[in-house]
Amino acid sequence: MTPLQEIVVRTDRNAWLTLHIIKASSTSPFTAEVLVFEPAFNSQYSSLFIIPGSFNTANEAFLAAFKWVVQFCSTHQHSVTHINNPFNCEFLDKTAQQNIVNQQGVTVGVTVNA
Repeated sequence: MTPLQEIVVRTDRNAWLTLHIIKASSTSPFTAEVLVFEPAFNSQYSSLFIIPGSFNTANEAFLAAFKWVVQFCSTHQHSVTHINNPFNCEFLDKTAQQNIVNQQGVTVGVTVNA
């Protein structure tokens, strides 16, 4: 099984953006993707967006994916309401995530297993 960390971001317009930070093997770089479910756009399907590039650290991968989320929210007039790690923190702890979230101007607290 490929190790990954899942972070779920919810918005005020009922969108769910699921970030995956992936490390395919101990020697591979990190990659990131975002799975978007936006019921106002399509209530039956979600869309997968691969974050371009590979990353040396989980921190870099999360930063790139979260910047994508912030841009999505800005473009589609959403506001982030929840950020949760439903399956613990495989690579990047809550504090590191919160620092990135704050740097991007989002004032929502990061939770784990909430």
